[in-house]
Amino acid sequence: MSFASLRRLRITGELPGHAKAKTRATLMTITAFKALHQRRQLDHLARHGTRLAERAEDSFDLALYAVEGFYAETWRSRGEEAVLFIHVFQKPAGLGEYLARVQLPSGL
Repeated sequence: MSFASLRRLRITGELPGHAKAKTRATLMTITAFKALHQRRQLDHLARHGTRLAERAEDSFDLALYAVEGFYAETWRSRGEEAVLFIHVFQKPAGLGEYLARVQLPSGL
């Protein structure tokens, strides 16, 4: 590689005769998310999910996340850190348990 090519690579990030790689963020689909190992799902939730709500059911603590066109709900045994499983859904009907707990200020 010539000095000029090295200099161009350092300045522009591309080599002569090579197209610059296009970087574009792609949205995670629900199918692709389901195919990930649980550790990778949790990492994706941490990086790209928005934590919306929390609730308890029986002996479990649940947390709801909005993620790129779908929802993910993490299930933990009460008081534990480890996630037992992640329930993923798209239909708003899955939000019913959370919406029932929303309390609007009086006067609205």
